[in-house]
Amino acid sequence: MRGQIRRRFIRWRVGHEIKLSVEDSPVPVSCQLDDISLKGIRLSLGIELKENRAVRLRFEFSEEFILDVEAWVAWHKMEGGFHSYGLYFTRVTDQQKEKIYQFIRRYFSEEITRRWHDETQEEEKDITMEDRRVFERFPANISLRYINLDSRNEGEAQTQDVSAKGLRLATNQELNPNTALELFLEVPDRAEPFYTRGEVAWSEMTGPDTFRAGVNLERIDFMGISRLLKL
Repeated sequence: MRGQIRRRFIRWRVGHEIKLSVEDSPVPVSCQLDDISLKGIRLSLGIELKENRAVRLRFEFSEEFILDVEAWVAWHKMEGGFHSYGLYFTRVTDQQKEKIYQFIRRYFSEEITRRWHDETQEEEKDITMEDRRVFERFPANISLRYINLDSRNEGEAQTQDVSAKGLRLATNQELNPNTALELFLEVPDRAEPFYTRGEVAWSEMTGPDTFRAGVNLERIDFMGISRLLKL
């Protein structure tokens, strides 16, 4: 099961110049394709994209590989005078996924070989898993309450970092892997707590009666995560 999850999120590092067309500005602009997976893309360009929204995009990887998708602008930061963006594909067909793979296979076959080699390196599991995340993790210290849906016990925790797909928590109770949780994050924006559900992916003891756990969220709530990132 873990191997299936890992292959699902393989991300290929490319570093290739492509053309990008945005729905409200059809004139293509040049940008740098930093890396890509079947779930998202990271690129650098000289123009700004609107954050926390879905947008129609056309990627011209080459003359024969053109991809029209809807993507969510998940995060943005400045790097070396350029805008660096993480985009999540909200609507992508199997045919479009195959086009991405064929593009990598045609022009960057060594990336496929390298990734397959990485799968055999047990000591790199945590690093490669981190590298394959579609969304960047952000440090965040947010109080939350949770309900263990298996035992119905309640508990409290602090987030250590968040992403659109998961949370890392610090708590004084051990949470076993595969435990289903209801989560209520106390976001200080004068609104209701951010409610979500998730499943414990891993757990470890960090000290006497202190534990750390990783929680995969049941679904991606872009607007809810946006509230957290504004902090």
